[in-house]
Amino acid sequence: APPVPSICVAPCAKAPDIEGPFKPEEWQDACAVNGLAVWSGGSILCVPTVVYFTYDNGNAYIAYRCTKSKAGWWRAPNRFRDSEVYLANDYIEFFFSPDDPDRALVAYQFCVNAYGAIYDCRNIPAFGLKENGYNNRMDVKVEETATEIQFKIRVSAKELDKLGFQPGQKWLANFCRSWPQCGWSNRTGSFIDRPAMGLLSLDQEAPALQWLEVNDVLDGKLNVRAAIKNTDKEKRSFALAASVTGENADDRLADASQTVSLNPGERKELQLLSDKVFAGKRGHLELLCSGVEDKKVYYRQYVRFDNKQAGGAAKVAEALKADAPIPKEVAVAARYGQMAQAVEVCADIWYLRRLGQVPAKVAASVYPKNEPERVVARRELKHFQKDYAMCRLDLPPDAPFGTYVAKVE
Repeated sequence: APPVPSICVAPCAKAPDIEGPFKPEEWQDACAVNGLAVWSGGSILCVPTVVYFTYDNGNAYIAYRCTKSKAGWWRAPNRFRDSEVYLANDYIEFFFSPDDPDRALVAYQFCVNAYGAIYDCRNIPAFGLKENGYNNRMDVKVEETATEIQFKIRVSAKELDKLGFQPGQKWLANFCRSWPQCGWSNRTGSFIDRPAMGLLSLDQEAPALQWLEVNDVLDGKLNVRAAIKNTDKEKRSFALAASVTGENADDRLADASQTVSLNPGERKELQLLSDKVFAGKRGHLELLCSGVEDKKVYYRQYVRFDNKQAGGAAKVAEALKADAPIPKEVAVAARYGQMAQAVEVCADIWYLRRLGQVPAKVAASVYPKNEPERVVARRELKHFQKDYAMCRLDLPPDAPFGTYVAKVE
């Protein structure tokens, strides 16, 4: 199994603004991770995602900048606290678990979709226990730009630990995005499994390190963009390195490194660039940051990439140039064996209104994924809210096992 990633994070001098639009300058005290990879040892996702994390004694602050995989808005049919926001639509997810023998059984799980609906629970994975009724005092703000969905989240740290988040503590953590399921730590197992999480060290002396762009590796180029800020009161130097190896760790394909000296509070943006080209390869990208004076490792990540199907990043760029299509397919559900299954359909009337194409009536039909002509259920959607309409369609008893798609008409 690949080694889990690790990061050291200092507390922020000033909490970022959760309510306003995302402003990079307000998150300069945060660390940022990148290179989320498809779960269970898969490749870096071709859709860039940057996750910011910082904290003070009372709260943890998390921000996601998710490049859209398509020009259309993320669908969010589940819109209520503790509804199944992790089904049938894209969402972000993160986990915290204290790395403490006295408290090591507990893992906190948070899911948020593009509507801002939250699913959070407290788990004891070793015993298979899930406390769905757990609700953290958290605030969420979601913004949409032409190319990104942006999440800004404040989580009450004192509801995770009675002392809050303090330097010297160690936590297990993971930062994820779906669909497909991708994570900062991507070992085999379930997201909620503690051994599959990365190591988060709360460290007063850690720099605010941000990995801002790594996805050129999917096009066979090592071109990593990073930023680092010295949060200490003394002048310090840090060494940043990025290296690419093939499927065999001894097959070194590209390397780049820089050493930077920073005065207290100083921040610099860096580019780790190599002229080596490795298109049509599978391998691993390793990111590393360490202190020059103290030799301490502040960040390490080892993640798989696959660019045998070249042009992943270019395909995303082309998709974003396209006009946003009206989202006709709005829900996907699976019917397992003989278990009764209904499809909850939600049409984003807000999205249609924005395009100036709001229909007088909205109906939905359900068909097997690969048989669009075979409609097994149809029903008019009822308007429960001003910006969306929804209904429940029951599949007939003789509907075969498989995946069904609901289409708005």
